[in-house]
Amino acid sequence: MKGYHESKTPEPQRDLWQTPPYVFKYYDARFNFSHDVAATASNALANCYYTEDDDALTKHWGADNWCNPPYSDTSAWVDKAIEQTSDGSSRKVVMLLPAATSVAWFAKAMAHCSECHLITGRIAFINSETGLPVKNNNIGSVVFVFDGASPVKQHLVMIHREEMKD
Repeated sequence: MKGYHESKTPEPQRDLWQTPPYVFKYYDARFNFSHDVAATASNALANCYYTEDDDALTKHWGADNWCNPPYSDTSAWVDKAIEQTSDGSSRKVVMLLPAATSVAWFAKAMAHCSECHLITGRIAFINSETGLPVKNNNIGSVVFVFDGASPVKQHLVMIHREEMKD
């Protein structure tokens, strides 16, 4: 499975980590998400959402989109976010990803984003089976904001995980 070098997570769970509620609430307060484009019926964070069966990579996304995609194919999700926001419309995609600065999709995301938020302090994602936070995340996180209408490009911000909880 791509994207999981040295992962200790059981394979059936690897693409099912849920965004911690405080992370979603932090960004939802600013963007008021209409869609969660990479969800399951049990972990969707917006009223409208796409599941694996819906195949969001083949759909037209909403106006304000949250995306914590499966990390097994991050590049395809970054490409879709860029496609959905490159037409100059007011459509936005806010995407939570691993802070894997050495891979090609990271550089591509940075080149096309309006904002890049480096999260200091590792995020404990939610286990899809237990509903509990999973400790020992082995990589940091980044949030890319893709906003085709924004005059801002590649604005880099550092946000501490604890600030999101306030």
